[in-house]
Amino acid sequence: MKNPLSTRYPIEHRTIGRMLATQAEAQGERPWMLWQDQTLSYAELERMTNRYAHSLQSLGIRKGDHMAVLLPNGPAFLWLLWGLGKIGAVAVPVNTAAKGELLRYFIEQSDSAWIAVDAEFAPRLASIVHELPGLRGVILQGGWPGDVQAGGRPVIDIGELARGSDAPLPLDAVRASDMHLIMYTSGTTGPSKGVMSPHSQGHGVGISVAGNFGYTSDDVLYVCLPLFHGNALWYSSYAALAAGAAVALAPRFSASQFWPDIARYGATQFNSLSAMTNILWKLPPTPEEQGSRVRQAMMVPVPTAIYDDFQQRYGVRITSVYAMTENFAMTLFTPEDPDAKAGSAGKPRDDVRLRIVDDYDEPLPAGEVGEICMHATEPGAMMLGYYKMPEVT
Repeated sequence: MKNPLSTRYPIEHRTIGRMLATQAEAQGERPWMLWQDQTLSYAELERMTNRYAHSLQSLGIRKGDHMAVLLPNGPAFLWLLWGLGKIGAVAVPVNTAAKGELLRYFIEQSDSAWIAVDAEFAPRLASIVHELPGLRGVILQGGWPGDVQAGGRPVIDIGELARGSDAPLPLDAVRASDMHLIMYTSGTTGPSKGVMSPHSQGHGVGISVAGNFGYTSDDVLYVCLPLFHGNALWYSSYAALAAGAAVALAPRFSASQFWPDIARYGATQFNSLSAMTNILWKLPPTPEEQGSRVRQAMMVPVPTAIYDDFQQRYGVRITSVYAMTENFAMTLFTPEDPDAKAGSAGKPRDDVRLRIVDDYDEPLPAGEVGEICMHATEPGAMMLGYYKMPEVT
């Protein structure tokens, strides 16, 4: 069965500007983000990203310019990412653990002319700024440490970006095929590669996940994984946006705060990665977990040893995906799939064709080990390539 959201959001609609404008009109004052003691609506999301976009333009940032983003979880991360997207500039989310040579590599290899950095990470930037001749300016969140220098670059307080005009920007200035993000891989087979992601890719992920997992505007997706990673960004934030749902954002994963946060925000869904699942399972029972509204948890991988017990204890339905930064959820284990298949990552849906092949690209029968070949059936679902690495692409 075709995902109904695919029809609602055709390929030409899948830019951050069009998605935000559409949802602001449809959802209005409904909650978009729950952050600490704040509740921010879809209408506020639209206005704030417009302000950021206009302010960025006033700094001379134009379509095609690159900005590295070294920020922790918080509303400003998305305001900035999506403000850049509205003017066609490219955001480069950076792992907040990066420092030294690796941080220099991310900024230089991506040709980032600007960087947004939190005060906590400013000393790391200062230690390498003299090696970044292409860096034109710094957006700072929090106070600049007194003994840290920006190498003569202008330093703009991120709060200034919220003072721009909230007038709508032209929606036809950015196409779904335009580059939106450069997302760096983990680098397990060599230097980290910058995945060039078009606007349509992240929205395609969000539309697929929201539609196949049955998210609605009444859902609240709890996000405690880092926003610089595709899981929290595409598989939670973009999925919530596609469904018109809300995001309950936490600064980070905290075992002691997890269930109190879930109860506080009325969360109905969360994502979990490997060790995080085991940590949650080993927590002693609490009143918050017993009274929570959570109905789904997307877990990668599925914890087969405790699959039934986890679902029974927390009253959730476990889902999963198989995905890469370079593409999308190639297979999904949905709430409708049988429990007997819980050891797998699900099956392909209507947006992909998969084949398992041998060393000569010949199809293999069921039960044989081979290479996964995939073909997206929708345009714009995959990366544009690796940035400045055509031979690796």
